[in-house]
Amino acid sequence: MPLNEERARSLMAERGVEAIIATSPQNVYYITDYWSDGLELGASEAYAILPLDGGPLLIAPVGEIDLIAEGEAIFESLYLYGSPGFEVSTDWTAERTGEILSLLEGSKIYVDAPSALSAALRDLKPSGRVALDSSGLPPQSLEALRSRVEDVEVVEGSELLREMRMVKTPLEVGRLRRATEVLEKAMEDALEIIGSGVSELEASGMFRYSLASDGGVETLILLGFGERSSYPNPLPSTLEAAGGDVIRMRLGCTLGHYHSRVSRTALLGRPRKEIRERWEAVLSAQDEALEVLEPGASASEVYARVERRLREGGLRGLALSIGSGIGLEAYEPPRIRRGSDEELLEGMVIALDVRYLKLGSYGVEVEDLYHITGDGAEPLTRTARELYLL
Repeated sequence: MPLNEERARSLMAERGVEAIIATSPQNVYYITDYWSDGLELGASEAYAILPLDGGPLLIAPVGEIDLIAEGEAIFESLYLYGSPGFEVSTDWTAERTGEILSLLEGSKIYVDAPSALSAALRDLKPSGRVALDSSGLPPQSLEALRSRVEDVEVVEGSELLREMRMVKTPLEVGRLRRATEVLEKAMEDALEIIGSGVSELEASGMFRYSLASDGGVETLILLGFGERSSYPNPLPSTLEAAGGDVIRMRLGCTLGHYHSRVSRTALLGRPRKEIRERWEAVLSAQDEALEVLEPGASASEVYARVERRLREGGLRGLALSIGSGIGLEAYEPPRIRRGSDEELLEGMVIALDVRYLKLGSYGVEVEDLYHITGDGAEPLTRTARELYLL
């Protein structure tokens, strides 16, 4: 499972937390390996309880019992709720059906989610501090949930869970690496078809097709040709590429619920001197950041190094943030920005993004994923960091 168990237990003990209740799809998945589409869409409730000692408890709708079985969710106890919405056949043959029936037979089904959660808490018997993740709940549900644990001290748990997730396990790094591979392949497939007369929409369509073919889910497509490459957020349009255009793309996806992003710049034809110089300044600034992208560095120090190198290259207008952690969410701590006192830790994965936009003319950008190790920054992005010439 994704859970960084050693870090989680250590942080809980440090905060004096006896148990933590996860409510968002990302946090429930992190603790149990169970992803609920209903929870993500706001159509159902699911909870995961991680005690300081012992395995996780999972509270989920009985109507998603097949997702629990097929996702091979990890839990010590399962609490189901709601109406099944199906009858059980007596002549089933599939092995997976047997696993689903085994889960049903081994679990009591409660009338609703609050009742199932109450049963889990009664069995757990927390007597100290409980951290409640509010990130997956509307205000009215949050208050109702707090009333279920009124006999113990309840503290906010969403930031604690994010702090747990900041440092990735080898399993998570592998998933981020695979998501990046799929994303880069789709990006290169899109670049392959770009030429005079090809529109931004057509290029983005190729990106989507390639990504979906490998199981990826699109999360971000910013793609601008020519003058539109200078726009901060160039949503694909019917504009067709022409000779001499700068092509700037910033793309994102998920694979197995883990996010990745990549940004690249291309030229349709030979680059003008100004564009080449601006590109080299941006690339040099990212290289400068890599010099300090290591455990113990502060996020503000990384930002300052990039800002200084861009100024030396004659460039202004650096974004407020030039990167962040990435994982089950597209933007996780730490944020790489001016004044941040967040410290980089071994095991973090950072998306580092440097760009220069000359509004009304062109834009250049490079973004890559880096895994922070004891030896510095290991790139998860594998495509060349170069100005693509098409």
